[in-house]
Amino acid sequence: MTAVPTVGVAGAARAAATAGYHEFRAMIDLRTWLGGYVVRLAFQVVFFTMVGRFVGGQELVHFLLVGNILAIIAMQGVANSQTVLHERIGGTLMLLTASPTDGLAAILARNAIRIVLSLVSSILVLVTLMLAFRMSVPLSGALLLPPILLVVAVSCYCYGCFMAALVYRFEWLQSAASNVSYLAVTVLAGVNVPTDYWPRPVQLVSDILPVTHGLRAVRALTGQVPMALPAVQVLLELLVGVGWLVAAMFLLRRWIEADRAAGRIDLR
Repeated sequence: MTAVPTVGVAGAARAAATAGYHEFRAMIDLRTWLGGYVVRLAFQVVFFTMVGRFVGGQELVHFLLVGNILAIIAMQGVANSQTVLHERIGGTLMLLTASPTDGLAAILARNAIRIVLSLVSSILVLVTLMLAFRMSVPLSGALLLPPILLVVAVSCYCYGCFMAALVYRFEWLQSAASNVSYLAVTVLAGVNVPTDYWPRPVQLVSDILPVTHGLRAVRALTGQVPMALPAVQVLLELLVGVGWLVAAMFLLRRWIEADRAAGRIDLR
């Protein structure tokens, strides 16, 4: 009997990410993405920044600008919350779980293009609005911003993967998962209000959310807060993302295997 060829986890994830990229290219071209989606993100940041101009001074304007740049990264990350349910609806989840490789890696990596899109869009909006609102950043800090934004984008994507696991198990969360998880970040992670404004128990919740630590690092590099060891904050941001991803993989593997054993993996 001929052995069935297998693909490793990395190969499965790479193939799924490539498929997701081509799927995105088939739906949206560069002009539509730049002229429509990125402009929409820019106006979202401008809205909150202008609120700061009306109720406070230039310091508040810059505070809200930086915070809402990272908020748009979170928004794109939590959009991943529908991934697994869409695979189930499309009938591909059963095929992936039956394949001789790790179907979970393929499922979670399929929308990895969102990491690149959120990184590029945030950099474009940040540079444009920094010029518009006359916000200066030291050159040493400016060079470190893209890697930090990348870590935040990865962390938010992992957070979205966890939400995808919850939506798979509890379909009634489908409409609310992305909005609630995004609002949790914008309210608690220091986007518009410093985290120390909240009671200590709420601060503990914010510490396990994406964006919180990455935003502290960005604020330190842009001179908005004292230098609070940005490298440590970036590492914490990465650990938060890993934690959400591990939780997502654990729950998805457990729930998918249970549905597969019960013969209802393709049933809603």
